[in-house]
Amino acid sequence: MDGTTALKFVRCRHGLCGNDFGRAERQQQVMVALREKALQASTLTNPVKVSGLIDSVGDHVRTDFQLKEMQKLAKIIKDVDISKATNKVLDNGPDGLLVDGGSKYAGAGSILLPKAGDFDYSDIQQLAHSIFIDRYLKQENAALQLQNGTTREGLAAAVAKQLTAYNYNVIGAVTAPAQDYQESVIIDYSNGKKPYTIKYLEDRFHTKAVKQPKPTVAAGEPAPPDIKVVIGSSYSLTSDRTRTTTKQ
Repeated sequence: MDGTTALKFVRCRHGLCGNDFGRAERQQQVMVALREKALQASTLTNPVKVSGLIDSVGDHVRTDFQLKEMQKLAKIIKDVDISKATNKVLDNGPDGLLVDGGSKYAGAGSILLPKAGDFDYSDIQQLAHSIFIDRYLKQENAALQLQNGTTREGLAAAVAKQLTAYNYNVIGAVTAPAQDYQESVIIDYSNGKKPYTIKYLEDRFHTKAVKQPKPTVAAGEPAPPDIKVVIGSSYSLTSDRTRTTTKQ
């Protein structure tokens, strides 16, 4: 595909091309292909070719990077495993997270609304969390058990779904032996070996973790979790969804 054809490919959004959502997806594909093409041709590691590329780009790109800095960046990019990259497009398709809201609000024109409900961005927030993974949370991989300490049916399962989307290692969601917890309780069985996960959970459930020895289990029984959270009735799943997606 030459440059002219590639430009048509990424700009087209009518007829067989589909719509804006398809265009966004194709733009991601072309960006990945450009990276692969440049690296296969050794363009980014060749100073002469890099200079030629800069001249070709001309005034379309501004940077204060020096040539040596670009070469260093190229080496970093070359080591990136593109197969692990995540490409996502928000759309209103059958499996999308948006719906057409143009007919819902008179005079609003062409608008899109969250499929979860008006002003309910929970699904979109969970998508963002699934893309931008906190590496410390991932490295600790703390086994987390959730217990519903309230009479609100399905609370532990709902929180488990959300935390799993945020890359917590939830190994179970069950009903607590008692359902009269007003405040949530976090029990740290890891003896402080999962500090980042503990800190995130403390911020989320607005309580301090309590260290306890890890329970002993009989042979053949499941291993105990690293952390147990008993969810109290003061915890609001709805208000938690309104938090910024930069927090875990």
